[in-house]
Amino acid sequence: MATQVQFRGGTTTEHASFTGAAREVTVDTTKDTVVVHDGTTQGGFPLAKEASPTFTGDVSIPDKIIHTGDTNTAIRFPSADTFTVETGGTEAVRINSSQSLLIGPDGAPTTTITSAGAATFAGVCDATCFTGDVNVSYGHKERTAEGDINVPYDTWTTIDTDYGWDLPGAGTYKLSAFLRVKVWDTDAYVNSRASGSAGNSNPMILFESNDGAGEYNISATPFWVYTATGSDNVKCQFNTNDNTTGTGIQNDTNGRNSFYWERIG
Repeated sequence: MATQVQFRGGTTTEHASFTGAAREVTVDTTKDTVVVHDGTTQGGFPLAKEASPTFTGDVSIPDKIIHTGDTNTAIRFPSADTFTVETGGTEAVRINSSQSLLIGPDGAPTTTITSAGAATFAGVCDATCFTGDVNVSYGHKERTAEGDINVPYDTWTTIDTDYGWDLPGAGTYKLSAFLRVKVWDTDAYVNSRASGSAGNSNPMILFESNDGAGEYNISATPFWVYTATGSDNVKCQFNTNDNTTGTGIQNDTNGRNSFYWERIG
């Protein structure tokens, strides 16, 4: 480095009122950077430094910004009106030309939020869970016919066609019921389960008595989580270990049996 070339220079303030000759190079002594001139523009065009550069205009990038020392993490511009964030070499976030936010791998996002505010969460729940519309995101029915129905001995049985849930389509649902259970003059229990096209739920004991002389009428509120593969008429079934007529499901003006479903996924 025996040859020394020194350019004239000045502070940033001095450059602001200086117009250099075309192709002239000066040094901004405040910013410690080179300024290129075109013969007409006051202040010229300061060049960015390698460390902590400052830009006063647009920066054009053909494809992506890569993290130094971590080359599989990047901000990309893969197509017009679209940018993405990659971590570990896989797309994690995308905002597309429709201004929708997509979270997850390209082509298989797990979450989509549109500019209109609609949201889809794959594997968790979708928009139908939030509509609040009857028979879309929830449903309810009540049995109005009065009378006691005996629970069959040791056999899972749909004791009445009104006892159950009419599900509108594929999805995951919370099924619940309000039931009046009768156990009279017997040592017995009454079980219940949800049974549909997708299979049978685990049974729940609604009530059990070990008092062979007592007459018990109780309210039970069982619930299950049920995943339907399509529209499904899911029945609430019952059985008992009593082979007399001492167990039953009651329905009258003192209390109606009702069934409620809510879509949760």
